[in-house]
Amino acid sequence: MNLESGKIFVGGLSQQVTSSILMEYFLQFGVILDAVVMYDNVSGRSRGFGFVTFRDPKTVEIVQNITPHIIMGKIVDCKRASPRNTNLMIKEYFEDVTENESTPENSNNAVTKGIKNVSKIFVGGLPDLTLEEFKIYFQRFGNIKDAVLITDKNNGRPRGFGFVTFETVDAVNNVTKFYSNHYLKGKWVECKRALPRDGI
Repeated sequence: MNLESGKIFVGGLSQQVTSSILMEYFLQFGVILDAVVMYDNVSGRSRGFGFVTFRDPKTVEIVQNITPHIIMGKIVDCKRASPRNTNLMIKEYFEDVTENESTPENSNNAVTKGIKNVSKIFVGGLPDLTLEEFKIYFQRFGNIKDAVLITDKNNGRPRGFGFVTFETVDAVNNVTKFYSNHYLKGKWVECKRALPRDGI
């Protein structure tokens, strides 16, 4: 059996993620033969990526079809790995990180920084659901400080939108990164950073 066919590359890991934590997360998908986080030989710090090898190669497809993958509050990138493309994937991963860090959105512009530091999101186009269902969906992206569904002041009926306040800005980044993939009860909902004008 070719073990490489059941191997995935996992990028975007936080510094706190160890090989054990990596294995613990991916065990939910299938039997793991190996899980390793790559470290810098000089500094001993995590390089932000690792590899997981499953016993059954079909598990790789399952992992790729489920998004997002969040480990310790941070969305990670999972791709099938092979001897021929592993080095290329690592190179592309670091190029993407460098590019993202140099974009205008990540500049020192005061307005941009203010927007990026928002830990609250607006959620529009909501179906009929309870506050508990609303919170359960967004808990996967990070710890929630507060969540509210807006209702009409006159008749108490839901107005189809709400707000979620997270404990960290990273959680908001996790949500907005998957803008097109948020579905509640089969209905797509719009999630965006809640700017002052979006306030209640």
